[in-house]
Amino acid sequence: MFVSKNTVAACLDYMKERLSPRFSESEIRVIQHLAFEKRLGFSRSDLMLNKTEGLSESDLLFFRDVVKRLLNDEPLQYIIGDTEFFGLRLKVDKRALIPRPETEELVHQIVNKRDGYEGLRILDLCTGSGCIALSLKSAFPTAEVVGVDSEEGALELAKENAISTGLEVAFHQVDVLKWRESKVLKDAKWDIIVSNPPYIPLRDKQDMCTNVLSFEPHVALFVEDDDPVIFYREIAAYASTSLLSGGLLGFEIHEDLAQETVKQVQEHKFIHVSVLTDLQEKERMVFAENA
Repeated sequence: MFVSKNTVAACLDYMKERLSPRFSESEIRVIQHLAFEKRLGFSRSDLMLNKTEGLSESDLLFFRDVVKRLLNDEPLQYIIGDTEFFGLRLKVDKRALIPRPETEELVHQIVNKRDGYEGLRILDLCTGSGCIALSLKSAFPTAEVVGVDSEEGALELAKENAISTGLEVAFHQVDVLKWRESKVLKDAKWDIIVSNPPYIPLRDKQDMCTNVLSFEPHVALFVEDDDPVIFYREIAAYASTSLLSGGLLGFEIHEDLAQETVKQVQEHKFIHVSVLTDLQEKERMVFAENA
């Protein structure tokens, strides 16, 4: 047996010993909590109060597998199988990117800018797991929300999340770069268009963590070096024809491409264009309104 005893305390010690060369103490505590919550439904206080409780062999094997996968650089969210985003518990796996805190900030900004509005029509382009679309539906219950993505697997995941959260969002397979050919998008009108599209230039691969490169879908991450704002240009072009007057356009952006993104938006005659920083004071969001 890989632990001295089949108790919660012994398992926690095992996880700490194996993970401490790679993770900080605070990170290990988060890992332990999420793993025990997933397997046994333990809260943080349960972990403190039940350290002498016995674990089954299958429980111990589960926790050993978590450790092995973490040491193989697999993201914790994929191992656990879900994550919290904007108060929602969402399923996550290799079919789509793991929702990030900066994406949650994008959602909060949209909610703040349109608080109190009723009956909105909202479009989420490059929806991935559906985290933005579902969060906005939870914030605006009377809204009609549509999410689109080019990847069938991501759309399947988004639909699963819609079912598990009980939120009514329509998801469709659409290549955003070919929006002119899309029956879903072509003649539609919207109050809000939001997108967290691929925006990382391929040249940045060398600076990225192994757990991202080895496990998360590259199609949702990377763009060609010679045209890193291709999605923003096409989405701005579409939004200029489909956003209602006063409609809101919101982007998550690469921190080094804020001014290039702004240029794409301004070329399509949007007004009130602004760049917002995230909690780390990095330029990560662009907002604008249709005239």
